[in-house]
Amino acid sequence: MYSLPFYFLTTFITAILYSSAIVAARSPPNFELKTQFEASCFPKCSCNQTTVECKNLNEIKTDMFEHILPKIYPELDTVSITGNDLGDLPTDNIFGDRNHTVSITGNDLGDLPTGNIFGDRNRHLKLSLLDLSDNDIRSFTAETFFGAPKVQFLYLRNNEITSVGSKPFDYMPFLRVIDLTAAFAEGVSGKKKAEIIGDMLESGHHFKHLEELVFNANALTKLDSEMFCK
Repeated sequence: MYSLPFYFLTTFITAILYSSAIVAARSPPNFELKTQFEASCFPKCSCNQTTVECKNLNEIKTDMFEHILPKIYPELDTVSITGNDLGDLPTDNIFGDRNHTVSITGNDLGDLPTGNIFGDRNRHLKLSLLDLSDNDIRSFTAETFFGAPKVQFLYLRNNEITSVGSKPFDYMPFLRVIDLTAAFAEGVSGKKKAEIIGDMLESGHHFKHLEELVFNANALTKLDSEMFCK
């Protein structure tokens, strides 16, 4: 038989534990509030004050871009949309004008718009790196890049280019690097590839800042040396 003090002690401890359980049950759950950047982020994307990153979402529509609003991300610096199944790009200026890096890769864009890919007459004056690799891009024109006049690094790797418009980089006078690694469609002849490259190097600004042209993995047979001295 338990002694009387021991009985009172166990009863007291039981009462404390019971009271604690009631308080815990009545206490509101400890939810962590999301930031405005996380709350506005497209599902499965990663967003913070300066960066929006969406990887391998297998999205065909451009709904994710509707979440990247300048009023929500006024200090957005980097947009990375990679490994999706987009067939085109939005026609509105959804990135704002503070971006330094835009990477849209791993999609099926085909023929890029003959007008500004950033929408109407919008220009991104801080954008310095534009990566459009692995998008099955077939063609583009000078107007396609009207909205990216300050880009220095342009990556068009692993695409399916078959044609370009006249002076396609005419609105990009500050280009330092153009990477065209494996950029042409398989059925394009070596002669046609050389003609397209010649068209790319036609420009009113004469590529005064160009430091590097990358043509790796294009099965080129011959390039006219004069096309590099315009």
